[in-house]
Amino acid sequence: MKKIKTEEELSNAIRENDIVVAKFGADWCGPCKVLEENIEQIEKENADTAEFLEIDVDDADEGFVDKYYLRGLPVSYFFKEGEKAYVVEGLMTKEQILERIAILKFVEDINMLKRE
Repeated sequence: MKKIKTEEELSNAIRENDIVVAKFGADWCGPCKVLEENIEQIEKENADTAEFLEIDVDDADEGFVDKYYLRGLPVSYFFKEGEKAYVVEGLMTKEQILERIAILKFVEDINMLKRE
C-alpha cells in the first residue's frame, strides 16, 4: 500500500488509475491496523485489483486531512474514473472491500450507485 501525505498525490493517483481505495488511519488506531492487514492481503492475492493508498492523519498535510477525515478512523474512500463512489467509516473485512471493488469494476456509471 502506497503511503501518501498530500491531496496532490491523491489527485494524481485518482487520475492515473481506474479504481483507487484511499484509507485514512493512524498508527495508534487498532481497527486501522486490521484494515491495513486486510488491504495488504488483497494486494498480495489480487495485485491489479485497485490502487491502494494509505494516509496517516497524523503525518499528512492538515488541509488534506481536514477535507477527507470524518468523525472516526479508519475512513476508506473508493474512487472510480476520478469520481468518489463510496465513503466507509470503520473497519471493513477483506470480503467487503473486494465486494465494493467488484461493483466498481462492473458499473460503468457510478451515478447508478448514488442515492437521491
